[in-house]
Amino acid sequence: MASTLAGLVFGYWRLWSGVGKSGHLQLYSVGHVNHTAIYLAIMLGVCASWLYAYWRDWPVNRRTVALAISALIMVSLVVTTSRAAVGIGFLMVLVLALAWWPRWRAPLVASAIAIFLMSALIVGFGAGVLQKQMDNAAAQNVLAFRDGIWRTGVAAWEKYPWFGVGKDNFGRITHDHVRSWRTEAGKDYDATRYYPYAHGHSLYVNTLAERGSLGFAALLVVLAAALVALVRYRPQKGEGDFAWLAWGSAASAWFVTAGIGLANTTLHHEHGLLAALLLGLWLSTLTRTR
Repeated sequence: MASTLAGLVFGYWRLWSGVGKSGHLQLYSVGHVNHTAIYLAIMLGVCASWLYAYWRDWPVNRRTVALAISALIMVSLVVTTSRAAVGIGFLMVLVLALAWWPRWRAPLVASAIAIFLMSALIVGFGAGVLQKQMDNAAAQNVLAFRDGIWRTGVAAWEKYPWFGVGKDNFGRITHDHVRSWRTEAGKDYDATRYYPYAHGHSLYVNTLAERGSLGFAALLVVLAAALVALVRYRPQKGEGDFAWLAWGSAASAWFVTAGIGLANTTLHHEHGLLAALLLGLWLSTLTRTR
């Protein structure tokens, strides 16, 4: 949390001073605004778990600081204008609150109110994330070219179904490749329906295209195993605060990775490391029999 705050301070300075050339809020080491948003969405889940786990035992001064930090990360997530990250992040906070229900019921009400107020502010002030959606809808490009990117990925998978085109090779796919593959398969080709890009803009499409059916199956096994563990070994009502914090953080990392992964390429670089770290921290709290 401390490193995220330091990164945000530097990120806002670069944004407001004009030093950053992208015009977007970025955590400097994470980079591109979409990946910054993924990282911040995971950290929003960490903050929510932190509040839910410790709130009742904290004095007023700690509550104030923790609430301010959590609010800053939530606002910063909105500032990134990543629609997938904002939507999944807000939903994740509610899902965590539901998971806390047997232990404490206040988080669900408090989180619902916080998300309602933030959503009202987004609409009332015409925040960038809302304007982005409206602009894309007006241009009849709601998915921001993702549908063309995904068709490109599927075409690559159809050509190389078992092992894909190879790791990090999505960006090497060109219109000429797709045309050749489609023609070879006796299928039509309309260049306007395909959009070659650096990556698949989806964890699932990117994996399918680069690593084929076998790599895709491995990804699903890993995600499913983590989800089963998170559901099966959720802390009991009487377990300690840190066990709940660690579980909530790991659950947040899974939710963001799998959810935002539908529309962005998650599970790599800094946010992939963060997800793995949080899962490992939670697994370390389990007993040997578990």
